[in-house]
Amino acid sequence: MRRLATLLVAATILPLVLSLAPRSGGPLPRMLFVIRNADSTSDIIPGVGPLGRLSSAPAVLMVREANGLVRPFLRNSNRFFLAVSDPAVSYDARWVAFAAIAPPDSCWRIYRCSAAGDSVVRLTDDSPDADPGQRYGRDAAIRYARFDDFDPCWMPDGRIVFASTRFPMRAPRGERVSNLWTMHADGSERLRITSERNGAEEPSIDPTSSRIVYARWWFNPYRASDVVARNASHGFDGALPADSVDLWHAISSERDGDLARLQGGDARHRSGQWAYQPVVLSDTTLVGVISEAAGLASPGRLGLQSFDRGIAPARPLAGYGAPIGHSACSPVGLPDGRIVFSMDADGTGDWGLYIVEANGRGLSRVFDRPGSLELDAAVLAPRRLPPRSIYPEYNPHAPEPLPPISLAQILASEHTVRFDCLNVFANAPIDAAIPDAPKLQQGLRIRFFTTIVNADGSGQDSLVVVDEQRVNPQGGVFVDRAPADQPMFEQLIDAHGHVVRSTAGPAHVAGFNAARPGGGTKCVGCHVGHSQIFVETSRGRGQFTNVSTSATVTASSQAVGTLGPMALIDRKTRGAWGEVAWVAGDPGPQWVRLAWQVPIESKGIRLYRLERRDRAPATSQRGRLELTLYSAGAVVRHQSFDREWRSNDGWLGFPLTRIDAMELRYFPALNRGRDPAPLALAEIETIARIAWE
Repeated sequence: MRRLATLLVAATILPLVLSLAPRSGGPLPRMLFVIRNADSTSDIIPGVGPLGRLSSAPAVLMVREANGLVRPFLRNSNRFFLAVSDPAVSYDARWVAFAAIAPPDSCWRIYRCSAAGDSVVRLTDDSPDADPGQRYGRDAAIRYARFDDFDPCWMPDGRIVFASTRFPMRAPRGERVSNLWTMHADGSERLRITSERNGAEEPSIDPTSSRIVYARWWFNPYRASDVVARNASHGFDGALPADSVDLWHAISSERDGDLARLQGGDARHRSGQWAYQPVVLSDTTLVGVISEAAGLASPGRLGLQSFDRGIAPARPLAGYGAPIGHSACSPVGLPDGRIVFSMDADGTGDWGLYIVEANGRGLSRVFDRPGSLELDAAVLAPRRLPPRSIYPEYNPHAPEPLPPISLAQILASEHTVRFDCLNVFANAPIDAAIPDAPKLQQGLRIRFFTTIVNADGSGQDSLVVVDEQRVNPQGGVFVDRAPADQPMFEQLIDAHGHVVRSTAGPAHVAGFNAARPGGGTKCVGCHVGHSQIFVETSRGRGQFTNVSTSATVTASSQAVGTLGPMALIDRKTRGAWGEVAWVAGDPGPQWVRLAWQVPIESKGIRLYRLERRDRAPATSQRGRLELTLYSAGAVVRHQSFDREWRSNDGWLGFPLTRIDAMELRYFPALNRGRDPAPLALAEIETIARIAWE
């Protein structure tokens, strides 16, 4: 109590201090933030992850005025709260929502006040959505009697979305599972909109789409196996080699939790998928937090990173992984595109508020009170409403208030969804930060798994198979009735009963997904990041994709120090020329051959030339091309193309043709008065589908 009193006395000095003005950019708007005393005995950052999100370390809500004056925000109310966190401002800047602990209740609850810091009203109460004791017994009722509400965020329609541990479930390691709820601004009509198995928290609003963006704990204790029953091993014993996935990434959904998809990140690298506390800027850049500790389940350094336009390689901004600062978190976007965030600059545990541009430039300190933590900044100014959602109707169906206790109960539910994957072999566009899809093959099946939560509160589940379906010859999966609001994961099995492999590892989902009743999943691909791939409007169009990644490629020659012909089918055209392009070994005629193990029906190829870069060798794309298509060793089509092609105009089309191989021959044009240069190509994209029998 002495420590709390010290913080509160310091916070009541008016004015507390005059903060710094940023060295670059325009003036800052009014901002709210939380100030806490530093705790030298703990490395846990209050408000961050399963360990810190419910920290009761004393905290006071502060306001930084536009002139730099910093003072307590809540009028005559700070004294009633043991701790405050997560301020959120309504779009018209008339209201502020925040989380707080008030005695005698030691749980976090959501409150609302006016923009002047008065008229404080409690919005969430202590009544659970259902009594766990009715389904799991008296011990469960005691175990889940306490729960917390936190991370409020105003929605464009005036409602509030927030995170809570009200749903009585524990994550596999024993932490309470968080999910998202919505409610009206007066606390009425509370509705759970996510059904995450591990956690969903830190919601924000995408200013370009009005979708809810939040952090999801992406983890699956069940790993792919070829020696364990049902091809799923609990833990590493008997599991296939695969990257270990235990992180928080950015997911977005409609306002009712439906149509969830990956918001951004670099799906080719696990570190590039981290985006806790996700924020989307007005140009669609995603900003999020990365941790050196798996799943934020233990203390560790934090870092701020951004992703241009969402799906892109990560750009470290501050803290862990960046050249500036020791640890960083709590980003918030300003109207001019700059980012205000919290940073421990030197690892002493003294956190302050800083500002930086989205490209990492122009770092300035905004406010840093020695010996304290300044966290959870929020802009206290009106904001422009985002565009209206193209799905205006709100799903009224409330999920089951308690987790199911049997597979029969899951299958008996009247709340169902569709699962439509138009093509499990679909690839992302060239240069997209998404790995390759599984290679073309036939005889596949897909399994849908879920878990039955054990009532002992340990987080250890029982794995069950919900359904198993045939993948059609063109890679489609169409399921009419799948359980709604039930976290599940999928796995592809080949014709021999083995888990399908892709370049990113086994085709075994590394986390859990759920969909709202009456909705469903419409996607392509079955690999990391597939939810970001454009989905065609019809099943027929969805069958076609870039199938070059499934081919065996050979070439007449290759330049020393390059990757060789494999560079032609890696879906990369950007980067060091020796790593993304095939360069012939001499300037003479050349050939490249692609062959597939299963017949395909192709309607054309697109050639990407090597862009001129520093230190790149002189190369040529001038000359005559001859394209020969084969089926079972016989020539089925031969075309000649006598022209120069460009990276954005390299389409060589032909009527839909059944083939299993193609050969591209190049005959260089005469270069009068110039030294001859070898052929160079960055990529060959083959648009095709598996052939119909």
